[in-house]
Amino acid sequence: MRGGGEEGDGAKNQTHPSLSSSCPLTSPSSQTQEQSTNDIWRCICTSVHRAIAQNNIDPHSIRGIGFDATCSLAVFTHDTDEPVSVTGPNFDSSASGNDHNVVLWLDHRPVEETKLINNTKHNLLRYVGGTMSIEMEIPKVLWLKNNMPKELFDRCKFYDLTDALEHIATGNEKRSFCSVVCKQGYVPVGVDGSVKGWQEDFLKEIGLEDLAEDNFKRMGGVNGVVSLFLSVLVQFLNSCEFLWSPLLCRQLKATNACLFSVIPEKELLTNISTRRLTERRVPLCR
Repeated sequence: MRGGGEEGDGAKNQTHPSLSSSCPLTSPSSQTQEQSTNDIWRCICTSVHRAIAQNNIDPHSIRGIGFDATCSLAVFTHDTDEPVSVTGPNFDSSASGNDHNVVLWLDHRPVEETKLINNTKHNLLRYVGGTMSIEMEIPKVLWLKNNMPKELFDRCKFYDLTDALEHIATGNEKRSFCSVVCKQGYVPVGVDGSVKGWQEDFLKEIGLEDLAEDNFKRMGGVNGVVSLFLSVLVQFLNSCEFLWSPLLCRQLKATNACLFSVIPEKELLTNISTRRLTERRVPLCR
């Protein structure tokens, strides 16, 4: 994990050197590569604190935080928002503290699932290069359905890792178009006749029709109906589902104290609506 800083008005920015923190990686077999969002978050906190301290960044100057990550699948329970172990065959989160809920991009377990997906020749494959890579996320979701106990899979919700980190930081269920289009087979509304973004006929053909329930809520939902899909920051600011308040600020600091404790509450309350921030930066509070 790396944490760094950038300051300026958009025209003249100064980039501060990033600081890294190693995150454990688990390989139960030669084809499986897993991590934990709990470990990743701890490393993010460590890196951010180091970057602030070693670059002499004034915490009062911090206006937002952004995340970037690999094309990896993160899995949580939709009812309790807890990590779901992706380690087969038992998928037991209580076993030896196994909270490995991230299937990494380089995990190649869904060989047969990837073949099945590409054999559909579905039109959405045009938007991921003609075929879906084994390193993308829908093959991994299908592998989990084929191998997990049904009652456990039915409790799962799925994120690209970048969106998962934003979820951990803010509690929202928003997704980025970059994540869902490039990695999960989403076709934006209006493109090639797409009505809801997610292609229900495709999911049904590959055996993931249950993900269409509740307006695809477990994948992030239908844009503007269940959640919001973001392409530019102004979309986030104009359509924010949060209650931007001192109470929320205190909640964020309580639940993510390791990261947000470096930022004074009065700065979390700063109005950032007129600030020039890049697409993937997440405003903390307003």
